[in-house]
Amino acid sequence: GGLMAPPPADRQSRLVRTLAAQGQSPDAMMCVLDKRWWDRWSRAVHRDCGAGDPHVSSLGAIDNRDVVEVDPATEQPSLRAGAKKDVDYVLVSRNVWDALVDWYPLTGPVMEVRPPKRGRGGGGGGGATPASVGDSRTAETPVASGSDSDEFGEDDEEAAAARRLRRSGGGGGGGGG
Repeated sequence: GGLMAPPPADRQSRLVRTLAAQGQSPDAMMCVLDKRWWDRWSRAVHRDCGAGDPHVSSLGAIDNRDVVEVDPATEQPSLRAGAKKDVDYVLVSRNVWDALVDWYPLTGPVMEVRPPKRGRGGGGGGGATPASVGDSRTAETPVASGSDSDEFGEDDEEAAAARRLRRSGGGGGGGGG
């Protein structure tokens, strides 16, 4: 066990770019990542030989404690009051997150959020609605045992969840009058 040494900086950079570019369903969960760590990582992989820039091997653990707090009663993570997207934290796709935590130790809480719906929303209720989360109980489909990777199970689960969401009619609106 234990962490494998992270791949060289150029490989990390390429891989993360590839993962980030992979189409995600619009309502796939995103992971909250402390922006200061992300910026250090970006500098390290893009200018690995630049003097004064951190080296990938010295980045240290991914630590979200500055932007995510955990309610001691419910153990539910939530964004700290005042934490701003793209100022204090960035949202990365689940596969980018998985790659980073494979390469670097993780301390502090993990938090996933559903990205805000883009579209012609007239302002509207702030924050993520926890309603969609109750869904996850039905998602515990047994994955064929013996397979080393649980990736496939996850993908199907996401696709199924997306189909369920579409079926439950996100469209509509409108009949004039």
